[in-house]
Amino acid sequence: MQHANLPLLCRPYRACDYIGSRTQDGAALCPGLTCRALSGLTASNLKRTILILISCLAMSGVVAADDRSDRAAIAELQSLLDKSAGERPEFDSLVQLDTPLSSAAANAAADLLWGDQLEQWRAEREAEWNDKSLTLNGHTMPFTVREFGEQPEEGWSVYISMHGGGGAPKEVNDQQWQNQQILYQLQEGLYVVPRAPTDMWNMWHQDHIDVLFERLIQDLVAFHGANTDRVYLLGYSAGGDGVYQV
Repeated sequence: MQHANLPLLCRPYRACDYIGSRTQDGAALCPGLTCRALSGLTASNLKRTILILISCLAMSGVVAADDRSDRAAIAELQSLLDKSAGERPEFDSLVQLDTPLSSAAANAAADLLWGDQLEQWRAEREAEWNDKSLTLNGHTMPFTVREFGEQPEEGWSVYISMHGGGGAPKEVNDQQWQNQQILYQLQEGLYVVPRAPTDMWNMWHQDHIDVLFERLIQDLVAFHGANTDRVYLLGYSAGGDGVYQV
């Protein structure tokens, strides 16, 4: 990263804690996992379910699985996901979802569910992505996105860059946001610059920031092919304080 010798704090974002997505560490799911266990991958509880799946890596060979049961379970799951959200039956009504799965089948089921989740986000959030502005719980956070280099096969790196200011009039913080957009250049990655939702001195470490950042990263994954294993925070002045606080 190139910069003009300005104070900078930069550290990896804790993707496993804050992002509703699968990471490379969670790719190989344990034998014996069932489709029903994976069926919790919804927008509301995706993070909790993925953490459970990752913890399942420590287990192996708990329950035997066979190819026929794998194929039947995956086929039934695919059939369910092919239906629109309003037409889908309850998972409890599906016969095959309690079938133990092999590691390969569990990965396939997770991929299907994750792909379905991405499709839901794209359908529900297209307007906010096009507007480059998020509004949650009464707080609005505009943002800009710039591409640097070529997109890697595993997805873009993400650098969320927080501007300085705080405890100042809106016009001052707006100028700080504009400065931040041209402050750094990358060799590769998405350079993402959010505008703090408030103008308070602690604008980057209020309760709504984690929620908005989680939403922002999910949108970057859904619409821009971001790699959730390579999400970083950086900031200048008050933004550097935000890196430490978040």
